[in-house]
Amino acid sequence: MNVKKVLCIIMCIFFVSLSGCTDKLENVDVSSDAGLSTTQADISEFLNKDYTPSDKLSSDIDSYQVQIYDTVFTFPFYYDELIADGWVLGEYEDPEEEIGSYNEKIIRFQKGYLSAVFNVYNPDVTIHTADACVISGLTAVDVDIYAEREYGPLPVPVFLPGGYQIGVAKMDEVISTYREPDRKFETEYQTTYFEYDTDNAWVSVEISFDENNVLASYDLDKPVIPEDYKASDAVHVENDYKAPAKMGDKITDLTVLFDGDLYTLPAPVSAFIDNGWQIVGDSPTISGRYFDNIELQRGNDIISLSAFNPYETAVTAEDAFVQELSSTDLPLRYKVEKIFEVSGGLNMDMTEDELLNIIKKSGLSYLLPEKNAPAYRIIIDEELNQYVAVRMEDNKVSYISVYTDVREMY
Repeated sequence: MNVKKVLCIIMCIFFVSLSGCTDKLENVDVSSDAGLSTTQADISEFLNKDYTPSDKLSSDIDSYQVQIYDTVFTFPFYYDELIADGWVLGEYEDPEEEIGSYNEKIIRFQKGYLSAVFNVYNPDVTIHTADACVISGLTAVDVDIYAEREYGPLPVPVFLPGGYQIGVAKMDEVISTYREPDRKFETEYQTTYFEYDTDNAWVSVEISFDENNVLASYDLDKPVIPEDYKASDAVHVENDYKAPAKMGDKITDLTVLFDGDLYTLPAPVSAFIDNGWQIVGDSPTISGRYFDNIELQRGNDIISLSAFNPYETAVTAEDAFVQELSSTDLPLRYKVEKIFEVSGGLNMDMTEDELLNIIKKSGLSYLLPEKNAPAYRIIIDEELNQYVAVRMEDNKVSYISVYTDVREMY
């Protein structure tokens, strides 16, 4: 069961106690806000108020709308709009937490006596904090625990398309208004879920009803790029990489002889370009802290490498890094004779005894071949998962691979 399902089940249990609540809370004493917690600074304006559906609220389940208090939101919308409506970041949320490119996080916000979990999506190629992202969905809305302790059960002024209020509306009237759901299922907690598919596999809508057939939750997610969104441009980032003048003496030097040229891994793609390779086609933009596969060509040779961007900002492929290099990455003309060497004396002509002798002299720890990992693994940095793998077949080297990690360097 995924996280959203768990949240919805918890919500359903909670809303059982609300099924008898009216839309308006009567006779609540808020004369001095006595006893309110820090997170409930002033909720008096939200109490003793009759919340009704807005005429701006669509009746279409595919409108991706929801009304909370008096405000109708159409997803996705900008983070600033949520803050302008009076919502504040939850007490335990970190405003400096980063959201990766095209990634989504669920973040709790507070307004009045409601606490809501919104989905926050970064539609950019650059890593951002939440305030530069968009609100892409809603996972849960509930009454703040401090307000509930102070005033008892409170209504939930959240309205779905069609004006149906959570904790009030009945299943028959809700379902009869919307299109036929794509899936329906029930849980052991007697909660009934309806799921609505869309043309976009990333977009989802789900509603649920408790054992009394009362509307319990509304879960929508629309992580798409707004039409008016202006994405960041790729930037050029200088690095301090220096091409090695000679092969290193130690395995930990991570010097590699690849197709006649020396590289120290991790190496920027620009180092390959300096040696005469060219990116096939247009140079792709690589998102912050992400990777892409690129093709390089030199003469008639074409190779495919994985290029990783260790920076927060998006870069072109030239500024990304090759972290892994293997004898299997060599051009096809090396199919019979592979010229691939690694610092410390590792090469394709070694016997198994010579390999073990080199490893023992290096003082590095290593793992023996296993069924699911049929290669010697020489550990360079266990914490960063940096190592050299050498596979033997019939006492001959079949391949050598070098794995490094650039993330801690930039």
